[in-house]
Amino acid sequence: LSFIMAFTLEADRLWEAEAGVQSQQLQKGFTGRLRDAQCTLAEDGQQIRQQLELSGNEDAADQAVSVLVHMGISTPHLRRAAERAGALGDARWKLNPVIYAWSFSLALPVMTIDFDMLAGWGHWQPRVAALPALEMLLWTTIFARLPPDRRAFAVALLCPLLLLSALWSFEY
Repeated sequence: LSFIMAFTLEADRLWEAEAGVQSQQLQKGFTGRLRDAQCTLAEDGQQIRQQLELSGNEDAADQAVSVLVHMGISTPHLRRAAERAGALGDARWKLNPVIYAWSFSLALPVMTIDFDMLAGWGHWQPRVAALPALEMLLWTTIFARLPPDRRAFAVALLCPLLLLSALWSFEY
């Protein structure tokens, strides 16, 4: 288990480093307006600026790049949220909390089984203790179907949800 935790921490570190490089590349020379962006080929820059001007969506494109720079991902949903509330910060999710939550939810039934008390509980206690594992299974199913811009929020909710179900499990 320690090896898996170390692996996920390293994976998150590498993804974060790559995200930092991408963010720096996006911000290099960026004034906040695509009109001022520089291209390797001057003709490409002229064509892009002409297309932006003809589309009438230059402001929307500027906002999309701004959201991408500040949040690491740009989707219509995040752009609307940023328009209403301002920059929300990094919208990328991390693997490590998910693996911790899975480990906890799978270990909880084992930790709560008290073999001396099983005679009095019948089979109820292991079933109650398995609720976090069932919750993780449901969470994973929902998470897999979420659009990428909502996954960081789902990961942020994961630990509080598991904590509530674990506290409820210990009560029984």
